[in-house]
Amino acid sequence: MSDVSTRETQDEAAAVKEALKNERYELLQRLEDSLETPMLGLAFVWLALYAFAVLAYVTATLATFFVGRDAEDTEAELGGAKQLAALREEVIALRDEIRRTTAADTVVVKRDSVEEMTES
Repeated sequence: MSDVSTRETQDEAAAVKEALKNERYELLQRLEDSLETPMLGLAFVWLALYAFAVLAYVTATLATFFVGRDAEDTEAELGGAKQLAALREEVIALRDEIRRTTAADTVVVKRDSVEEMTES
């Protein structure tokens, strides 16, 4: 009698295993069918954009940290300081040249006006 009950228990366990196997297969089939929908493509696009935004945020945070650290250092050279100094020198030179040119034009105009007065 014990052999019969053991065999029935084994048959029931095998039937339950087969039912679970079939249920898993059906569930996986439904999942696979739903993965082919356009909404899934939209979800992946959204996920990619979100990942890009997070990466940009992290990059900006790191850049802010390094820029802030450099700004606090009084001995550190500012970005473009050499170019800024060269531009200042060029502006000073241009101002001097404009002053000289304007002064020379003023002298020429005065000389011409004096010559006109002496001729008349």
